[in-house]
Order: sequence, then structure tokens, then C-alpha cells
Amino acid sequence: MGEVVADRRALMEERLREYLKRDGDGMRLAMMRILLDEESISTKELYERLGKKGVRRTYRGVCAALGAMNSRLGILAISTRSGRKIYRVKPECRKLVRYVMENYGSEDG
Repeated sequence: MGEVVADRRALMEERLREYLKRDGDGMRLAMMRILLDEESISTKELYERLGKKGVRRTYRGVCAALGAMNSRLGILAISTRSGRKIYRVKPECRKLVRYVMENYGSEDG
């Protein structure tokens, strides 16, 4: 059982690193940071926070990025509040996401 968990963690870590490597304008990294900083956040709140950080995207672009992050990485939990989708990093994924982000780029020198 421990091997399965370790294999799953390694796969998630690899996928997350690859996902961040393709982050041409820093939006993915900024989204990850915001998602880790907040317990939960709506799409609208995330869109507004990204704008304050200087990340220029359309609202639909942020929605698409969240969808891709959820389907490709499987690190997000989604719920609804007042008819709006609310996103959060799954509790069992938080440490791994934080670890990858803290060490992202260090292996490239």
C-alpha cells in the first residue's frame, strides 16, 4: 500500500512540475500561490486577485485554467456556494503543491 501512495505522489509531483514548466506568463504559478494562500476561493475572486498581481487574463481564461488544473492535476476540490463554484486545493495535496512550488526551478540551476 505504501508503494502505491509513493507512486501516486511521484506522478502528481511530475505532472505538477510539467504543468508549471509550460507557464509562459506566470499565470499558473500565480494561481497556485493564491489557491494555497486561500482556504477556498471563487472564480471571480481568483480573477480579481490575479488582476491585482498584474496577471491579465479574461474571466473565461481563468475559468479554463481552473478546469485544466482540475482535470490534469486532480489537486482541486470544487464545491458551490450561492450558485458559484468554489475552489480549494485538496487537503491531501497541499504539502506536495507547496513543496513543488518552493522547489520549482531549483533543479534547473
